[in-house]
Amino acid sequence: MQNKIIVFGGANVDFIIKSSRFPKAKGVVGDGVFSQMSGGTGVNHTVAIGKAGGKPIFIGALGTDIYADKLQLKMLEYGANTRHIFYKDDVSTGVAMIMVNEEGENMVSIAPGANAYLSVEDIQSIEDNIFEDVAYAVLQLEIPKKTAEYVIELCAKRQIPLLLNFSPVIDLAPSLFSKVSLVLINQREAELITGIKETDVLANLPKVVTLLKEKGFQKGVINIGKNGSYLFDQNMEKHIEGFKVEVLDTTAAGDAFCGNLVHKLVEGESYEESVRYANAAGAISVSRLGTLASLPTKDEVETFLKEKK
Repeated sequence: MQNKIIVFGGANVDFIIKSSRFPKAKGVVGDGVFSQMSGGTGVNHTVAIGKAGGKPIFIGALGTDIYADKLQLKMLEYGANTRHIFYKDDVSTGVAMIMVNEEGENMVSIAPGANAYLSVEDIQSIEDNIFEDVAYAVLQLEIPKKTAEYVIELCAKRQIPLLLNFSPVIDLAPSLFSKVSLVLINQREAELITGIKETDVLANLPKVVTLLKEKGFQKGVINIGKNGSYLFDQNMEKHIEGFKVEVLDTTAAGDAFCGNLVHKLVEGESYEESVRYANAAGAISVSRLGTLASLPTKDEVETFLKEKK
Protein backbone atom coordinates (compact mmCIF):
# COMPACT_ATOMS: atom_id res chain seq x y z
CA MET A 1 0.00 0.00 0.00
CA GLN A 2 1.37 3.40 -1.00
CA ASN A 3 1.00 5.40 2.20
CA LYS A 4 4.49 6.65 3.06
CA ILE A 5 5.65 10.25 2.72
CA ILE A 6 9.28 11.04 1.96
CA VAL A 7 10.65 14.36 3.23
CA PHE A 8 13.74 15.96 1.71
CA GLY A 9 14.84 18.85 3.88
CA GLY A 10 16.82 20.58 6.56
CA ALA A 11 17.55 19.63 10.15
CA ASN A 12 18.53 22.19 12.77
CA VAL A 13 18.85 22.60 16.48
CA ASP A 14 16.75 25.64 17.44
CA PHE A 15 17.92 28.19 20.00
CA ILE A 16 14.85 30.25 20.89
CA ILE A 17 14.48 33.47 22.86
CA LYS A 18 10.97 34.75 23.59
CA SER A 19 10.93 38.38 24.71
CA SER A 20 8.65 41.41 24.79
CA ARG A 21 9.95 42.79 21.49
CA PHE A 22 12.62 42.36 18.86
CA PRO A 23 15.87 44.26 19.46
CA LYS A 24 16.78 47.03 17.07
CA ALA A 25 20.20 47.21 15.45
CA LYS A 26 22.87 47.77 18.15
CA GLY A 27 20.16 47.42 20.80
CA VAL A 28 19.53 44.88 23.55
CA VAL A 29 16.32 43.41 24.95
CA GLY A 30 16.97 41.86 28.34
CA ASP A 31 13.70 40.16 29.33
CA GLY A 32 13.96 37.01 27.22
CA VAL A 33 13.26 33.39 28.13
CA PHE A 34 15.54 30.82 26.47
CA SER A 35 14.77 27.32 25.22
CA GLN A 36 16.54 24.79 23.01
CA MET A 37 14.61 22.46 20.71
CA SER A 38 14.95 20.19 17.70
CA GLY A 39 13.89 21.78 14.45
CA GLY A 40 14.66 22.57 10.84
CA THR A 41 11.84 22.60 8.32
CA GLY A 42 12.55 19.06 7.14
CA VAL A 43 12.50 17.72 10.70
CA ASN A 44 9.39 19.76 11.50
CA HIS A 45 7.56 18.40 8.46
CA THR A 46 8.62 14.87 9.37
CA VAL A 47 7.39 15.17 12.96
CA ALA A 48 4.17 16.90 11.85
CA ILE A 49 3.41 13.97 9.54
CA GLY A 50 4.23 11.47 12.27
CA LYS A 51 2.05 13.23 14.85
CA ALA A 52 -0.77 13.33 12.30
CA GLY A 53 -0.61 9.54 12.02
CA GLY A 54 1.43 9.31 8.84
CA LYS A 55 4.53 7.32 7.91
CA PRO A 56 7.36 9.78 7.17
CA ILE A 57 10.81 9.02 5.79
CA PHE A 58 13.41 11.74 6.41
CA ILE A 59 16.22 12.41 3.94
CA GLY A 60 18.76 14.98 5.11
CA ALA A 61 22.20 15.69 6.52
CA LEU A 62 23.50 16.10 10.08
CA GLY A 63 26.90 16.84 11.56
CA THR A 64 28.74 14.50 13.89
CA ASP A 65 28.19 16.66 16.98
CA ILE A 66 26.07 16.32 20.12
CA TYR A 67 22.95 17.63 18.37
CA ALA A 68 22.76 15.01 15.61
CA ASP A 69 21.66 12.10 17.79
CA LYS A 70 19.06 14.27 19.52
CA LEU A 71 17.50 15.21 16.18
CA GLN A 72 17.42 11.61 14.97
CA LEU A 73 15.91 10.37 18.24
CA LYS A 74 13.24 13.06 18.14
CA MET A 75 12.15 11.94 14.66
CA LEU A 76 12.21 8.29 15.70
CA GLU A 77 9.97 9.18 18.64
CA TYR A 78 7.24 10.04 16.15
CA GLY A 79 7.64 7.01 13.93
CA ALA A 80 9.94 8.36 11.24
CA ASN A 81 12.25 6.25 9.13
CA THR A 82 15.69 7.85 9.63
CA ARG A 83 17.84 5.20 7.96
CA HIS A 84 18.82 7.54 5.12
CA ILE A 85 20.41 10.38 7.10
CA PHE A 86 23.84 11.44 5.85
CA TYR A 87 26.37 12.35 8.54
CA LYS A 88 28.93 14.95 7.49
CA ASP A 89 32.34 15.06 9.15
CA ASP A 90 34.00 18.32 10.19
CA VAL A 91 30.81 20.36 9.94
CA SER A 92 28.18 21.26 12.52
CA THR A 93 24.56 20.23 12.48
CA GLY A 94 22.42 23.13 11.25
CA VAL A 95 21.54 25.82 13.79
CA ALA A 96 18.59 28.25 13.87
CA MET A 97 18.52 31.31 16.13
CA ILE A 98 14.85 32.21 16.64
CA MET A 99 13.51 35.34 18.31
CA VAL A 100 9.82 35.51 19.23
CA ASN A 101 8.06 38.68 20.41
CA GLU A 102 5.01 38.98 22.65
CA GLU A 103 2.69 39.04 19.59
CA GLY A 104 4.01 35.62 18.60
CA GLU A 105 5.84 36.92 15.54
CA ASN A 106 9.27 35.46 14.87
CA MET A 107 12.59 36.29 13.27
CA VAL A 108 14.94 33.48 12.28
CA SER A 109 18.62 33.38 11.36
CA ILE A 110 20.06 30.05 10.17
CA ALA A 111 23.57 28.62 9.94
CA PRO A 112 22.95 25.67 7.59
CA GLY A 113 25.91 23.55 8.64
CA ALA A 114 25.53 19.98 7.35
CA ASN A 115 22.36 20.90 5.45
CA ALA A 116 24.54 22.71 2.93
CA TYR A 117 26.40 19.47 2.18
CA LEU A 118 23.48 17.22 1.21
CA SER A 119 24.60 16.46 -2.32
CA VAL A 120 23.13 15.13 -5.55
CA GLU A 121 25.49 12.18 -5.13
CA ASP A 122 23.97 11.46 -1.71
CA ILE A 123 20.49 11.24 -3.23
CA GLN A 124 21.73 9.15 -6.15
CA SER A 125 23.27 6.66 -3.72
CA ILE A 126 19.88 5.84 -2.18
CA GLU A 127 17.32 6.66 -4.88
CA ASP A 128 16.75 3.05 -5.86
CA ASN A 129 15.83 2.12 -2.28
CA ILE A 130 13.64 4.93 -0.94
CA PHE A 131 10.48 5.06 -3.02
CA GLU A 132 8.82 1.74 -2.17
CA ASP A 133 5.26 2.39 -0.97
CA VAL A 134 5.79 6.17 -1.15
CA ALA A 135 2.62 8.08 -2.01
CA TYR A 136 3.94 11.63 -1.81
CA ALA A 137 7.20 13.54 -1.45
CA VAL A 138 7.79 16.83 0.35
CA LEU A 139 10.65 19.19 -0.47
CA GLN A 140 11.72 22.43 1.14
CA LEU A 141 14.76 24.47 0.33
CA GLU A 142 17.14 24.45 3.29
CA ILE A 143 19.31 22.12 1.19
CA PRO A 144 21.57 23.01 -1.76
CA LYS A 145 19.89 24.28 -4.92
CA LYS A 146 21.38 21.57 -7.16
CA THR A 147 20.18 18.88 -4.78
CA ALA A 148 16.67 20.36 -4.60
CA GLU A 149 16.48 20.59 -8.39
CA TYR A 150 17.61 16.97 -8.68
CA VAL A 151 14.90 15.90 -6.23
CA ILE A 152 12.22 17.61 -8.33
CA GLU A 153 13.47 15.88 -11.48
CA LEU A 154 13.74 12.56 -9.66
CA CYS A 155 10.20 12.66 -8.28
CA ALA A 156 8.86 13.53 -11.73
CA LYS A 157 10.81 10.65 -13.25
CA ARG A 158 9.50 8.23 -10.60
CA GLN A 159 5.97 9.64 -10.94
CA ILE A 160 5.84 10.54 -7.24
CA PRO A 161 3.63 13.59 -6.50
CA LEU A 162 5.76 16.36 -4.99
CA LEU A 163 4.72 19.10 -2.59
CA LEU A 164 7.21 21.98 -2.79
CA ASN A 165 7.25 24.15 0.30
CA PHE A 166 8.94 27.07 -1.46
CA SER A 167 10.89 28.19 1.61
CA PRO A 168 13.31 29.80 1.69
CA VAL A 169 12.79 31.30 -1.77
CA ILE A 170 15.81 30.53 -3.93
CA ASP A 171 16.48 30.82 -7.65
CA LEU A 172 15.20 27.44 -8.80
CA ALA A 173 15.18 26.69 -12.52
CA PRO A 174 11.75 27.89 -13.79
CA SER A 175 11.56 24.89 -16.12
CA LEU A 176 11.02 22.72 -13.03
CA PHE A 177 7.90 24.50 -11.76
CA SER A 178 5.57 22.53 -14.02
CA LYS A 179 6.93 19.32 -12.49
CA VAL A 180 5.79 20.33 -9.01
CA SER A 181 2.45 18.74 -8.08
CA LEU A 182 1.58 21.25 -5.35
CA VAL A 183 3.36 24.45 -4.29
CA LEU A 184 2.95 25.90 -0.80
CA ILE A 185 3.88 29.52 -0.01
CA ASN A 186 3.09 32.27 2.48
CA GLN A 187 2.57 35.97 1.81
CA ARG A 188 6.25 36.89 2.09
CA GLU A 189 7.21 34.10 -0.29
CA ALA A 190 4.44 35.20 -2.65
CA GLU A 191 6.09 38.63 -2.83
CA LEU A 192 9.51 37.18 -3.57
CA ILE A 193 8.13 34.89 -6.30
CA THR A 194 5.58 37.19 -7.97
CA GLY A 195 6.74 40.72 -7.10
CA ILE A 196 3.43 41.65 -5.44
CA LYS A 197 4.20 43.29 -2.10
CA GLU A 198 3.56 41.16 0.97
CA THR A 199 1.15 43.79 2.30
CA ASP A 200 -0.84 43.65 -0.96
CA VAL A 201 -1.05 39.87 -1.36
CA LEU A 202 -4.29 39.43 0.60
CA ALA A 203 -6.13 41.93 -1.61
CA ASN A 204 -4.69 40.49 -4.82
CA LEU A 205 -4.85 36.72 -4.41
CA PRO A 206 -6.32 36.00 -7.90
CA LYS A 207 -3.50 38.04 -9.43
CA VAL A 208 -0.93 36.14 -7.37
CA VAL A 209 -2.39 32.87 -8.64
CA THR A 210 -2.30 34.10 -12.23
CA LEU A 211 1.40 34.96 -11.88
CA LEU A 212 2.15 31.59 -10.25
CA LYS A 213 0.42 29.81 -13.12
CA GLU A 214 2.35 31.88 -15.65
CA LYS A 215 5.53 30.63 -14.00
CA GLY A 216 4.38 27.03 -14.41
CA PHE A 217 2.74 26.14 -11.10
CA GLN A 218 -0.67 24.57 -11.74
CA LYS A 219 -1.77 23.76 -8.20
CA GLY A 220 -0.98 25.28 -4.83
CA VAL A 221 -1.89 26.89 -1.55
CA ILE A 222 -1.11 30.39 -0.32
CA ASN A 223 -1.09 30.63 3.48
CA ILE A 224 -2.57 33.96 4.56
CA GLY A 225 -2.07 33.76 8.31
CA LYS A 226 -5.12 34.27 10.50
CA ASN A 227 -7.21 34.64 7.33
CA GLY A 228 -6.69 30.99 6.44
CA SER A 229 -5.55 29.73 3.05
CA TYR A 230 -6.20 30.36 -0.63
CA LEU A 231 -6.01 27.28 -2.80
CA PHE A 232 -6.00 26.91 -6.56
CA ASP A 233 -5.65 24.39 -9.32
CA GLN A 234 -6.22 24.47 -13.07
CA ASN A 235 -9.99 24.71 -12.69
CA MET A 236 -10.75 26.70 -9.56
CA GLU A 237 -9.65 29.06 -6.81
CA LYS A 238 -11.09 29.11 -3.29
CA HIS A 239 -10.55 30.81 0.04
CA ILE A 240 -10.63 28.45 3.04
CA GLU A 241 -11.27 30.42 6.24
CA GLY A 242 -8.86 30.21 9.15
CA PHE A 243 -9.66 29.64 12.83
CA LYS A 244 -9.53 32.30 15.53
CA VAL A 245 -7.12 31.44 18.34
CA GLU A 246 -4.88 33.29 20.76
CA VAL A 247 -1.48 33.56 19.06
CA LEU A 248 1.58 32.74 21.16
CA ASP A 249 4.19 31.64 18.61
CA THR A 250 3.93 31.38 14.81
CA THR A 251 7.27 29.61 14.30
CA ALA A 252 5.92 26.16 13.37
CA ALA A 253 2.58 27.17 11.85
CA GLY A 254 3.66 26.52 8.27
CA ASP A 255 5.22 23.20 9.19
CA ALA A 256 2.07 22.04 10.99
CA PHE A 257 0.05 23.07 7.93
CA CYS A 258 2.34 21.35 5.43
CA GLY A 259 2.67 18.06 7.30
CA ASN A 260 -1.05 17.72 7.95
CA LEU A 261 -1.98 18.78 4.42
CA VAL A 262 0.14 16.14 2.73
CA HIS A 263 -0.94 13.48 5.22
CA LYS A 264 -4.64 14.10 4.54
CA LEU A 265 -4.04 14.06 0.79
CA VAL A 266 -2.33 10.68 1.13
CA GLU A 267 -5.30 9.43 3.17
CA GLY A 268 -7.52 10.27 0.19
CA GLU A 269 -9.21 13.37 1.60
CA SER A 270 -10.37 16.01 -0.89
CA TYR A 271 -8.15 18.99 -1.70
CA GLU A 272 -10.45 21.48 0.05
CA GLU A 273 -11.01 19.37 3.16
CA SER A 274 -7.29 18.65 3.41
CA VAL A 275 -6.58 22.39 3.40
CA ARG A 276 -9.24 23.02 6.05
CA TYR A 277 -7.75 20.27 8.21
CA ALA A 278 -4.28 21.77 7.74
CA ASN A 279 -5.64 25.22 8.70
CA ALA A 280 -6.81 23.69 11.98
CA ALA A 281 -3.39 22.14 12.61
CA GLY A 282 -1.72 25.49 11.97
CA ALA A 283 -4.13 27.25 14.31
CA ILE A 284 -3.38 24.82 17.12
CA SER A 285 0.34 25.29 16.54
CA VAL A 286 0.28 29.09 16.86
CA SER A 287 -1.59 28.80 20.16
CA ARG A 288 1.44 27.04 21.70
CA LEU A 289 5.08 27.86 22.32
CA GLY A 290 7.91 26.10 20.53
CA THR A 291 8.36 24.19 17.31
CA LEU A 292 7.99 20.42 17.61
CA ALA A 293 6.13 20.78 20.90
CA SER A 294 3.51 22.93 19.18
CA LEU A 295 2.76 20.46 16.38
CA PRO A 296 -0.61 18.81 17.07
CA THR A 297 -1.52 15.13 17.05
CA LYS A 298 -4.30 13.68 14.93
CA ASP A 299 -6.61 13.45 17.97
CA GLU A 300 -5.97 17.08 18.87
CA VAL A 301 -6.84 18.32 15.38
CA GLU A 302 -9.99 16.20 15.18
CA THR A 303 -11.12 17.41 18.62
CA PHE A 304 -10.42 21.01 17.62
CA LEU A 305 -12.48 20.67 14.44
CA LYS A 306 -15.41 19.13 16.33
CA GLU A 307 -15.35 22.04 18.77
CA LYS A 308 -15.35 24.55 15.89
CA LYS A 309 -18.38 23.08 14.10
